[in-house]
Amino acid sequence: KLSQLVFRWLISGSNAQELETSLQLVAFELTNEASVAGVLDDMEQLSSHLHVDALTYIQSGIGLDFARAALFVLEAEQQGKSGVLNKYELEHIAPNAATNQWRETLQLRGKDYTRKVNELGNLLLLDKELNRDVKQKPYLEKRMSYKDSNVLSARNLAATYDDWGVAQIDLRTKDLALRLMEFVS
Repeated sequence: KLSQLVFRWLISGSNAQELETSLQLVAFELTNEASVAGVLDDMEQLSSHLHVDALTYIQSGIGLDFARAALFVLEAEQQGKSGVLNKYELEHIAPNAATNQWRETLQLRGKDYTRKVNELGNLLLLDKELNRDVKQKPYLEKRMSYKDSNVLSARNLAATYDDWGVAQIDLRTKDLALRLMEFVS
């Protein structure tokens, strides 16, 4: 529930200092033996006024740290359990370091390529070993590795997408934004 609140706060574009102050108050209340449920209710009331539009937020450009955290909470929710974030790395499906083959596949160059490959829909949590193995390989080779991943969303991506390009990045970005909206609601 606390992670939902933090993501709701971030997506709404609200003042981070206010969130930090609120979380410090929560920590103080908890050290003084306040009930966790009561504290979470207080936090829920605090964030109830926030306008949350995950798609607009995500399309406006997000940092890789936010992307990694968002993918992690969505993965944990999908699997019904939480794990350790440092077991996974952030994989660029179409690689951040462009190759001629990937530039041709996406039909993008320069800043347009960089912007597209850093969108949430092109990012994936992946086991460290697999991520190091797939690097800049073509999608069909990456897809085979994704099928062997411990990350459910990587296996689902491999089962869902036969190829990878701009349309798939856009579609997956919208899907992840909807899932994030459901998560913070």
